[in-house]
Amino acid sequence: MHVSSLDTCIRKPLIVTCGVDKSVRVWNYSDKSTDILKFFKEEALAVALHPSGLHVVVAFTDKLRMLNILMDDIRPYREFGVKACREVRFSHGGQYFAVANNNTIQVYGTYSGELMAVLRGHTNQVNSLLWKADDRKLMSCGSDGSIFQWDLRSAIKVGEGHTHPRCNYHDLSLSSDSSMLFATGTDGTLKEIDIAAGTPRVEHNCGVLLGRMKC
Repeated sequence: MHVSSLDTCIRKPLIVTCGVDKSVRVWNYSDKSTDILKFFKEEALAVALHPSGLHVVVAFTDKLRMLNILMDDIRPYREFGVKACREVRFSHGGQYFAVANNNTIQVYGTYSGELMAVLRGHTNQVNSLLWKADDRKLMSCGSDGSIFQWDLRSAIKVGEGHTHPRCNYHDLSLSSDSSMLFATGTDGTLKEIDIAAGTPRVEHNCGVLLGRMKC
């Protein structure tokens, strides 16, 4: 089975995955078991696990669904009209989740279901979303070669961001102290980016196409 997306949480030893077989699985990594396996009619493209381990947002080809994780089942709780999303992330506190909807980003309130912000600035597909530690800012990268930082309260970009004319960015990661931003893309390098200046500090030529990463 090809795994399309996975996520974990801080309060329970759980991992959630989805695959091309139209399944969503909840794994317990402490005892290496599958707690829940559920198949859906549509293919699941992306998953995000709430920090509590009690909810999961699943992006399907036809819509976005929030589901509650029970003892032996996953049950739908709320639906959103977002189609074919391939990136969704809960904030660290779990009060928001962000969705990459083509070249825009939508931020929803987890408990209200309210659309809190729509972030526009990318000119091509948004590939990765990253919440900063205080949940007040969000970072994004995309196939347009741009990396942006967003202020959630004002729903605008912070600064000019960073754009590389010859690199489609795949993923972002922050160091544990949020002092360094790392980015991977189609040029085969791992870049350390100065967030304030929007320029690379260091570029490591890895010689291979890098995918997802996590600090």
